[in-house]
Amino acid sequence: MLKISLPWPAPGLWPNKTNRAVWQANARLTEQARTDAMYLTLEQHPVTRLYTERVYALGLLFSPPDAKARDLLGAVGAMKAALDGVADALGIDDKWFAPLVSDWGGAEPGTVTVIIGLSLQEVLMAWPLEVRSAR
Repeated sequence: MLKISLPWPAPGLWPNKTNRAVWQANARLTEQARTDAMYLTLEQHPVTRLYTERVYALGLLFSPPDAKARDLLGAVGAMKAALDGVADALGIDDKWFAPLVSDWGGAEPGTVTVIIGLSLQEVLMAWPLEVRSAR
């Protein structure tokens, strides 16, 4: 099981905030998020590589930087580029990330904790107790 701490996604990466008229700015944000996630994953797990051709369970635990109301599905969408970067660092295609579980809470505000495991149960067991007991 891997736990990776990533920064909160930039506002321009959120599906409801994307300015489709300025695609160059969105492309820069997307590329930056992917690159940052790749380097942060390599920094936190320098020698970890996953087997290809195997499905991995993925958990995303969102810890917002402030008290604004947010959409959980939008948060998952905003992480697409970062998850591509995580997959790049681990040497796999992101199509092998499934099933997905996501929730609010957990770690330091302004971060997203990515949990990758061999099964959904393994991912959920790594979920912080306060998040598990709140549901």
